[in-house]
Amino acid sequence: MLTATPAHATSTSTDNCTSTQAGMERASTSNPVSEEAFLDSQAAQALEHFFTGGIGGCVGAAVVFPIDLVKTRLQAQKSGEEVNGLKKDAKYKGGVDCFTTVLREEGPLALYSGLSAQLIGVWPEKAVKLTANDFMRGVLANSVTGALPLPAQVAAGAFGGLCQ
Repeated sequence: MLTATPAHATSTSTDNCTSTQAGMERASTSNPVSEEAFLDSQAAQALEHFFTGGIGGCVGAAVVFPIDLVKTRLQAQKSGEEVNGLKKDAKYKGGVDCFTTVLREEGPLALYSGLSAQLIGVWPEKAVKLTANDFMRGVLANSVTGALPLPAQVAAGAFGGLCQ
């Protein structure tokens, strides 16, 4: 069976090389996404993940902080302490009592006393952990479909935890 060959396909090997190089040069100059721009976008994306991870960690810590404060106060109270030979009752009878007592006696802001110190530690920890997790998910994802099988998800999570 005979097929027609386009005129540009019948050139010699040196012509092919030259035309291929010229095509690459045209492609690289006409392509709006250069390697430098790609790396800049990767760095910007990593920085975005870093900040959003830190913000997410801080929001989570702030939401849970009153519960942690109640738990800490319950653990720190001394029940059954003797004062002048008399047994003194514990200040708080339970979690709800501790919460309402703190609100009543110290005000709502007392539930967040010490939060700033917590956030100073949480921000970098969560930012690094979530950035590492997102990075590894990108590395392990299927390049065509973007799917991430369960073992890859576990590996990405383990990598994030390891970096923490």
